[in-house]
Amino acid sequence: MLPEVAIVGAGPAGLTAAIYAARARLEVEVFEKGFIGGQVATATHVENYPGFPEGVEGIELIERMKKQAEKFGAKIRFAEVKSIDWDRRLLMTSQGETNAEALIIASGASPRELGVKGEREFKGKGVSYCAVCDGAFYTDEKVAVVGGGNTAVEEALYLTKFTSKVYLIHRRDALRAERILQERLFSNPKVEILWNSIVREIVGENFVKGMLIENVLTGETKNIEVAGVFVYIGLKPNTGFLNGVVELDHDGFIITNDEMETSVEGIFAAGDVRSKGLRQIATAVGDGAIAAVAVERYLRQQKHIEEEINKDGRKIVLVYDPLDELNRRLHMEAVDKEVIVLDRYKYPKLVSKWGIKDFPAVLVFEKGRLTFKREGFSDWKEVREIWQ
Repeated sequence: MLPEVAIVGAGPAGLTAAIYAARARLEVEVFEKGFIGGQVATATHVENYPGFPEGVEGIELIERMKKQAEKFGAKIRFAEVKSIDWDRRLLMTSQGETNAEALIIASGASPRELGVKGEREFKGKGVSYCAVCDGAFYTDEKVAVVGGGNTAVEEALYLTKFTSKVYLIHRRDALRAERILQERLFSNPKVEILWNSIVREIVGENFVKGMLIENVLTGETKNIEVAGVFVYIGLKPNTGFLNGVVELDHDGFIITNDEMETSVEGIFAAGDVRSKGLRQIATAVGDGAIAAVAVERYLRQQKHIEEEINKDGRKIVLVYDPLDELNRRLHMEAVDKEVIVLDRYKYPKLVSKWGIKDFPAVLVFEKGRLTFKREGFSDWKEVREIWQ
């Protein structure tokens, strides 16, 4: 059975949306191109998620969400969504095409790169964006962490479990991380902070051996020897597959309203991929819940129309294209008639079910049975007989 709801991304936002949508008895499929959980799965210790006073490992938290979504019937597919043709309600994935009546984009965000010489050359050879994944490779070595936010500080502290020394490189003279994390960092003897500093180059041969650092106040440069460089300077949204399908902000994040609705009917967004002020597990979960409830309401409206049509008596339906001038004129004329008027983009399931290819279209139902259909007419006179 094809999904009623397709969800792109199996992080906290996507899995929460799956839980809520599946509990509402909707057919749900979650598409994940990588590993379940996204960035959360790489978090060593989550302390600020409600309900876990002692903290919880990121992988454990996300595994619980996954099991809960599957318990209610959501299906998780390991496939990459490569592009979307929403006019046909079609998703092109690495495992083929699939249709859906509604879409929730919860594809998250990825770490930003420094953009300096040597970064890409040594990616996987000393340059990393995940301390949990790679930290153990640097036992008794010196490493550097670039950044000043919560993630950078948390990962620097994590790396002190393995390494002999951790340099924290920050371009300002104060960290953005939460105070409690700063206190832990400042009290750790393995950490040295290089204030007002930026990375100019990462150097090495087959693997990273060091980096060139510049002080932004004095212009002074110096080399420091490190075996690994861990980068945490912000996020970039995973929206490349959208190719202009929905409206994005200047940083590439998806713009939504409070109901998680995007600029396109039937497409919703939740989590870190959405344009907003705070990106945390708790806010992702909230987004996912709101998006799923909004999707359920959106699909229920279509079911309500079907129920109205299936009632006893004669029902006349006009399906029109609001982007076409002639269609809009006929839509206005239909207001004075006893007609159920449907926007083709708001009710794609019904348009597909009734096999409508051209607009406007008039259909007549007798006790729920389709008895008349006329597509692509240009004047009400052409369908006058249906009111006689």
